Amino acid sequence: MQIHEQAVDPMSLILSPSAYRIWVEKVHPHVLKTAEVQAVLQTLTPDEQNAALSKARTLAQYGNAVEDAMKAIHARGAQSK
Repeated sequence: MQIHEQAVDPMSLILSPSAYRIWVEKVHPHVLKTAEVQAVLQTLTPDEQNAALSKARTLAQYGNAVEDAMKAIHARGAQSK
């Protein structure tokens, strides 16, 4: 059995949920920085890299499913008008 370590941001324990969302967006904006991702991936073993890639692909599939569902909802809404 593999145990996954997870980090806890101490600020999440200090701030209210809404304040923490603001903090995260200011400190870690949701803009991918390929060079930073690459630097982290280079520190991983090949097995860890493959696991990260597998998880990223799974998340992308979920993202695509949500996007497709939203398009269908908007298309139905436009047809009913």
